[in-house]
Amino acid sequence: MDPNIQQPGIYNDQVRKHNGFLGKLMYFVFFLIVISLSVGVGYLYFEYRESQKELEKLKDPGYYSQIQDTLANATVEKLATVMVLPQNENPTIATIVKAEDLIKENPEFYADIQNGDQIIMYSNRLIVFRESENKIVNASYFPAGSLDQSTSTGSEQTTNTSE
Repeated sequence: MDPNIQQPGIYNDQVRKHNGFLGKLMYFVFFLIVISLSVGVGYLYFEYRESQKELEKLKDPGYYSQIQDTLANATVEKLATVMVLPQNENPTIATIVKAEDLIKENPEFYADIQNGDQIIMYSNRLIVFRESENKIVNASYFPAGSLDQSTSTGSEQTTNTSE
């Protein structure tokens, strides 16, 4: 009898049944792995495309002015809930980034300011607004046109909301 030829019997039938089941299981597991990898690659590609779109937006200088205008308008709207503001002019808004410098410059007006407060400048008034607390820190009125909006001490980041 040739040892390379398998004889039919109970043992050989059981091996074939297991091989058939294990073979199908292996194909199923392989299929699941391929599907999972495909979904993962698709998701990563989608995220990559979204990040590329964001980068294109960030490269556009107009995008930053849109964001600044949106934030400035939100600040003015919030300030308008606690104070009557001129309706016919757009203010210049500056964010205080070095409060200690402004306090040294004009201790009477800037005594209670903090970093992050907003300075809202109209042609006849100057308002320091703390948006986080929805509170007016200080306000001054001037004769129309006497407030020079073009000066900046380096302690402010200026955003003009004119449209």
